Amino acid sequence: MKYSITHEATFEKLEIYSLTPLGGSKSLFLEFRDRIAGQHPRKLTHLLSCIEQIGKRGALLKLLRNEQSGSELMAIPKKNFKTDPTYKEHGKPTKNMLRLYCHRLNGDVIFLFSGGLKTTNDPLKCPNVKQHFLNGQKFCNAIDESMNDEIHWIDDNTDIDYNDDFTLEL
Repeated sequence: MKYSITHEATFEKLEIYSLTPLGGSKSLFLEFRDRIAGQHPRKLTHLLSCIEQIGKRGALLKLLRNEQSGSELMAIPKKNFKTDPTYKEHGKPTKNMLRLYCHRLNGDVIFLFSGGLKTTNDPLKCPNVKQHFLNGQKFCNAIDESMNDEIHWIDDNTDIDYNDDFTLEL
């Protein structure tokens, strides 16, 4: 399948991108957001608050979650569920098991992919996130392989540039 790069948002300290299937009308991130909005609206609101926090502070590693050692694939929300923004159930901070997989290029640029509600510790054993996790790893590799050839850093490495007709093929 082929994907084009879609710029999703600009924040104070972050540029957010996603991938859109060729011929599709929504990016992976927007498809995720719309799908989860109907299933887990409170969890999604928390996750979107986490993205806003990342936008204000930059894609700091402590604001992301590494779900598998040795992989560049990261996830939102962060691991520390007791610090703001917190997800609460019954008035107490609780782990938000919703996962949005992403690729942090640096502190200024992130790609958001897709995800779901994680039901097991191992993403490869969870029917809700397994395929999103595996696809996310492929997306990370394809993006990394395209850096400096098809995707270029803008002078100060705070954003990327790419040809509008460039596609990633998986």
